[in-house]
Amino acid sequence: MTATSKASTGPALQFELKAGFYTLPTLRVLGSDPDALDVLLAERSRRAPEFFRNLPLVIDLTAMKDLDLGADFAMMIGLVRGYGLVPVGIRGGSSRQQDQAKLMELAVLPPTRVGANPESGPRTTKQSPNDSAPSKIVDAPVRSGQRVYAPGGDLVVLGPVSSGAEVLADGHVHAYAPELTGPRTTRSPPGA
Repeated sequence: MTATSKASTGPALQFELKAGFYTLPTLRVLGSDPDALDVLLAERSRRAPEFFRNLPLVIDLTAMKDLDLGADFAMMIGLVRGYGLVPVGIRGGSSRQQDQAKLMELAVLPPTRVGANPESGPRTTKQSPNDSAPSKIVDAPVRSGQRVYAPGGDLVVLGPVSSGAEVLADGHVHAYAPELTGPRTTRSPPGA
C-alpha cells in the first residue's frame, strides 16, 4: 500500500458523524414516589417484557422543576434501569436536577420544540360527552415534532399524523387518517 492510499483511508474517512432523528419514549415525572413508579413499570413490563429490553428513554422533569427530588431521582433512575430501560437524558427540570442528571451521565435535552407560529399547529375543538371529560378533536395534520395531548379525556385525530409527532390522551386515542380503512383505537398509558 502506498503512502497516498493510506492517506485516503485515514481516520477521517473511517467514521462519519451525522445527525439522526429518533423518536424516544418519554417518562413524564408527575410525582416523586418511587413505589408508584415501580408499580407502573412492573405492570408495563409484565404486559410487554420484550418492549422494555434496552429501550432508550427520556425522563421529563418539566412538571417537577420546583421540587427537590434529591435521592428519589437517583432511585427513579435505578428503577428504570432495573426494568431494562436505558435512560439517555432528561428534559426540563431545575438547574440542580440537570446537574444531578449530568453526574449520572444523562444528557440534558432542550425543551420540546414548539413551532414559531402557534397558529400553524393543528386546530382543535372540544366536545363534552355527558359521562366523561371533554374529548379533543384534531382536524388538521399533526406534523413531526408537534405534540397533541388530551388531558382527562379522549383524543380524536381526523388528519394524518407524521412520523415524529406525538398524540397522547388520558383516555383513548382514535385516529381516522385518510389512508386508513377504518378507525384505529389505542389506549394511552396513564400519565403519558
